[in-house]
Amino acid sequence: MTTLEEARAQLRTLATDGTRCPCCEQHVKIWKRKMNRMVAASLLWLGKQHAAGRTWVRVADAPRKLDMRGEFTKARYWGLIVRAPNDHGQKRTSGLWRLTDGGHEFVFRGGTNPDAVFVFNNKVLRFSEKSITIDEALGVDFSYADLVRSA
Repeated sequence: MTTLEEARAQLRTLATDGTRCPCCEQHVKIWKRKMNRMVAASLLWLGKQHAAGRTWVRVADAPRKLDMRGEFTKARYWGLIVRAPNDHGQKRTSGLWRLTDGGHEFVFRGGTNPDAVFVFNNKVLRFSEKSITIDEALGVDFSYADLVRSA
């Protein structure tokens, strides 16, 4: 019989490539999310909205080519965006987002961020040591193959 500590140790070792949890049978994987062109372009759009006086911005208002519902929300892993509280009990989320101070620094002041974040169960485990600017991120294509091979 496997103890809980043994199961946790096994998962820490195997989750990089993906495995089944010995306790619950759920698929377990640590995902490496890279700061890429779609995230960076979405942050720029959000920053322009803020500069135009809009504090909170509806993701649905973004140009379709930005795919704001997909890669954009990954920017929360770096702490670059925050979602407004949901004051409407009828909806799952508010749908409103804004840049954080760190997001504003990254977009407008030449700040850097780790080029990748390692995520498990929607929680950040760690960041890469390499840093990236928004200009560099705008040149990084999203790669599903890299995502699947990640961590």
